Amino acid sequence: MIFIYGLGFALLSGWHVDVLSELSEEIEKDLFVWKNFSSSTWNIMIMSATASLVYTWRLLQKEPKIQAVIFKGTHLDRHD
Repeated sequence: MIFIYGLGFALLSGWHVDVLSELSEEIEKDLFVWKNFSSSTWNIMIMSATASLVYTWRLLQKEPKIQAVIFKGTHLDRHD
């Protein structure tokens, strides 16, 4: 749907569009996730993932109840 919208916008704007080339590029992006990312995008993704992992690790160290819920499947006591 987005491809059709973009194609229609390009044609209405008077741009020359190679439909098969654009379509094959979009299909490749859908099939191969890594084609969606540039080198700067990968850096942002790695920094975000690292920050999330470190935050989760520290949270598990400081909060034993959260660790119990995540790893043992127990529920928090509502009286605490």
